[in-house]
Amino acid sequence: MLAIFMIVAAAGVLFVVLTLLMKKTDSQDGIAPVEEKRYGCAICQEEFVESDLISRTVGEAGYRRYFCDRCVIELYEESRLLHDPRSKE
Repeated sequence: MLAIFMIVAAAGVLFVVLTLLMKKTDSQDGIAPVEEKRYGCAICQEEFVESDLISRTVGEAGYRRYFCDRCVIELYEESRLLHDPRSKE
């Protein structure tokens, strides 16, 4: 039983060491990390990383428009106030 535990422990240590060596080798290759594209919100014009924005294709030409969370929430709130009958009470 002890022998099996020692083999499993040795394999675990070997795995951790190899993983650390691979990470170190990757960073020494001089490969720069890939930067995500940045786009401006179509409403507030602030720049964000593409993954932080909501995008929609607009019009027949297929233009992409990007919207930040804050502007989407503000539009939702304004729309709710205009169109929700309960908000007019």
